Amino acid sequence: MESESKKGSSRDTLEKPRNKKDLAALLGVTPKVLRMMIKAVEKELGEPIGGVYCVRQVLFMVEKYGAKK
Repeated sequence: MESESKKGSSRDTLEKPRNKKDLAALLGVTPKVLRMMIKAVEKELGEPIGGVYCVRQVLFMVEKYGAKK
């Protein structure tokens, strides 16, 4: 049973809203690099609400650029 809970844990950690600092850490980049990455996909990504990116936006960034290993 433990292996099943660990199997989905990587996706579970992605599925929560994140601010820029947390998103940069997730992607393994500095906040400055993250700003450049966001600017490149600004129209597709949309605006954060209250400085926080929703789950859909976080998953989009991870699919586009990949998460830190």
